[in-house]
Amino acid sequence: MGNALQQLKRQGRNKPSLSNAQMKRIFDSKDSFNAGFDAGAKRQREADIKYLVKIFEDLETVPGIGKKTAGKVREYFNERFGVNQL
Repeated sequence: MGNALQQLKRQGRNKPSLSNAQMKRIFDSKDSFNAGFDAGAKRQREADIKYLVKIFEDLETVPGIGKKTAGKVREYFNERFGVNQL
């Protein structure tokens, strides 16, 4: 063991600020996992919506799709997914 580590040990500084039971509750908690998962899912959904908005902007340039059909597609998407960015 190095000198600095021995000094810290003598001073009692090597003790964790949280007990093992507290650490176990934090890391075994599904709440932490679910919160991170939900945050990631939200970010992914926002990124997907931005991507689809870009696609829908150029929908009229696709051969065979006019303003009327593009409008129907956008309306369906808004109703189905509740996106008002289109």
